[in-house]
This record gives sequence, C-alpha cells and structure tokens, in this order.
Amino acid sequence: MSIKTSYGRKRDGNNRFIIIAPHGAKDDLKTGIIASRLAKKLSGFLVLNNVYFKSTNRLAKRHPERVEDFNKLRWGIISRRYFWGRKKPPMRTFFSDIEKYCNWVKEVKGKKAVAIYIHGLAEEKNLIDVGCGVKNFFNSNLLLGAKKNKKSGPSSGKITLKIGYLKRLKKNLEENNLHNEPVVVTTGRIHPGWSRQSGVQFHKHDGRNDYALQLEISRALRKDNESINFTVEIIANALKKVFL
Repeated sequence: MSIKTSYGRKRDGNNRFIIIAPHGAKDDLKTGIIASRLAKKLSGFLVLNNVYFKSTNRLAKRHPERVEDFNKLRWGIISRRYFWGRKKPPMRTFFSDIEKYCNWVKEVKGKKAVAIYIHGLAEEKNLIDVGCGVKNFFNSNLLLGAKKNKKSGPSSGKITLKIGYLKRLKKNLEENNLHNEPVVVTTGRIHPGWSRQSGVQFHKHDGRNDYALQLEISRALRKDNESINFTVEIIANALKKVFL
C-alpha cells in the first residue's frame, strides 16, 4: 500500500531493491509510472517524487514554491557532508526515506541495498544509458571512474556498482527487442552519475555504502503502455538475474 508523503508517495518492499523516481513530477515523463510498476514487479521499495520539479519545467513560473531538483544534492567538499539546509525540507525527507529503506535491507536481509534511480531521455530509439560513476574510455570497452577519466572534469564521485554487476546487467538488457529493434545499452554515455551532486552518489558518501545505479530510459521505451510494460519487464528480469 502506498503512503502519501510531502514529496509524493512511498511504498514498502521486502527485498533489496529500492526503486526511485526523482523527476516524476512532469520532468522525466512516465518515469513515475515505470518506477511504480517496476517496484511492484520486483516486490521492491518505492520512493516517488511527483510534487517537485526542476526550474526548466513549464510549471516553474506558476509554482515557484515547488521548484527543486531532487537529483541535485549539495555536497560540501571541505565539510564532507550534504547541505540539506539549502534544499526544500521534502527533499531531505525523500532521501531520509531512501536511507531508511537501504538500512532495512542491510539489517534485515544482511545484504547491500540496490538503489535504482529512474530517469528519462529524449532520444527516440530503444536506448537505456546506465550511470554508476563510470564511463567508457575513448569509446573503448575500458570503464573508468571519475578519478581516472579525463572526461569527468571537476567531478570526483565514486563508482557506485561493481563492474561485474554492471556488465551482466548490460548484457541481460541487450538481449531484448521491441518492435524488431534491439535495445541499445550504453554505460555513462550521457549521464555517468559521477558528480557528487548526483542522487546515486548519496549511496557512497556521508557514511553510506549501498549499490546504486541510474537508468536513463529513452522516449521510445516509455511512450505508451505497451512500451512501458516491455521496459518494466526487461529491467525487472535483468535486475533479478544479477542481484537475486
């Protein structure tokens, strides 16, 4: 049963998956639906923001009190902690709920939680970009984190998932086709998730040590009910093969 919150809603689960939609309030369209169905399919936890939106949203001028990017944290380089006071209180509640669910997994299941952030891409082909703090080095098969990849710029986040898990997840997702078109899976090509401001980095800083990844899902894979159900099915199957 879903529980209403200041940021949207949450739902308890009974395994190690925490499904998170930080941009479910008309920023990354249909990601809230995908997150909700995926959590239900996996019997995982759900944390869904469907109230607050980014400043680029068309509703921002009309509702400035609801402008907050739930995937952009404030990290203090010197203090080495998050500055929650510079964010709206519901965003702190959002991440507190994520934290509680991750702690439950560790305490009850004796495993690391697997936090999956659902995002959307504007591309029209069957594409999923996986972000976990790494990126291919000069279009090779070599995956490097922010500290070893010159493309990272000022970013210095940690790798949030074992590379072996990442490769297996990518392989499992690529075995699928929608309308006779293969699902293309890239690794950090668009959003590697290696900025410490990124939601996935929350799981490797300030005393945390969970697994975390973000799935950037193209428009073609979430444009209608058929494509959404297909996407939920292949992601759920891939996650179960890797982590259960």
